[in-house]
Amino acid sequence: MLVRVAHDPLRIYAKWLPDGAHAGQEIIYDESRRTDEMYGHLGGIMNAMPLWTSLNGALARSQSNHQVRDLGTEYIARQYLEEGKKYIEAGLPRSTQIEVKTIDGVRVLALTFETPTGQPQLYAKKETLGLDLRHPYFRTVESYDNEGRIFERIVFETITPKTFDDSTFDPKKRLINSNAGPARS
Repeated sequence: MLVRVAHDPLRIYAKWLPDGAHAGQEIIYDESRRTDEMYGHLGGIMNAMPLWTSLNGALARSQSNHQVRDLGTEYIARQYLEEGKKYIEAGLPRSTQIEVKTIDGVRVLALTFETPTGQPQLYAKKETLGLDLRHPYFRTVESYDNEGRIFERIVFETITPKTFDDSTFDPKKRLINSNAGPARS
C-alpha cells in the first residue's frame, strides 16, 4: 500500500499497489469532512463507482483488523503503550526476547512479548515489535494468536516525511474514477 497521512486534522489517502489482492483500491479519510465515513472505490473491475462508506462497514473491514484511522506508525506506538499496561497487569513487565534482525532490508531491534493469558484479554498472545535502529519509530509488527499462528504482519517499507497540499486528500481531485460523482452506501 501507498499511504499518506497528515495530522490536525487527521487525513489519510491509501492506494493498494498493483501486486496485491486489492490492487487499484483507493480510499480517502478526512476527519474534517466526515468523522465516521471514508470515500473510495474497490480495485479491479469494481473500481468504476466511488462511494462514501462507514469506517466500520463491510468494505472497511474486508481486509483488515483495523480502521483506516489506524494506518501509520502512530497507531503502532499507541497500541504498544496500551498493550504494555496490560502486559504489566499480566505479570510481564518487559519483553521476553530481544534481538537485532533485518526485516525487508531494515535493521530493527525486535522486542517480543508473550503472555500466559493471550486473547481475548490482549490483542495477541505474542507480539514482536521491530523498532528501527536508525529512526525513532516502529517499522514492523507481528501478532500471534493463542495457538502461535501469525494473524497479522505489518511492515513499513519506506517512511518519508513530507508536506501534502489539500488536493492529496480531496476525493474529487485524487481518486482515479471520481468522475461518477459521490455515491452513498
